[in-house]
Amino acid sequence: MPDGCDMVWAEALTHVFLIRSPAQVIASYLNKMPAVNAANIGITRQLALFEELSDMQGKRPPVIDGADVLRAPSSVLGKLCAELKIDFPEKSMTQWPRGGRNSDGVWASHWYQDVMASTRFSAPRQATLSLSGEAQALADAMAPYYQKMARYRLTS
Repeated sequence: MPDGCDMVWAEALTHVFLIRSPAQVIASYLNKMPAVNAANIGITRQLALFEELSDMQGKRPPVIDGADVLRAPSSVLGKLCAELKIDFPEKSMTQWPRGGRNSDGVWASHWYQDVMASTRFSAPRQATLSLSGEAQALADAMAPYYQKMARYRLTS
């Protein structure tokens, strides 16, 4: 949602925020694009939306971190479902058929190759991220925004 967008329509909805470390977001983005800036990755906007929706609804929406989901999908997704007061269909939430889905959207072929090739969650990659000076500076600048949301995340 762009900054300045009237969010009144969203007050009655249920929201969940998926976060990821800024370094991981930036590294992923740079695998597809030649350059990155704060607006491209949306971490500051995500925090602003989180705070706005928290204020509107009088409670914080659940937050999950992608790395936590990869480490313990059943636990984190089970806690998310409990938080949302919905059933946890473990098998259908942690396993899927290989290939694309109708809901993937126009960017699927650019971003979702690993998901399309998979059938379940796998452990997070342990590769050391090596960002350039500018990219690392951006990751460092985005870290406080990420941390503000990460402190509310559901963990296994």
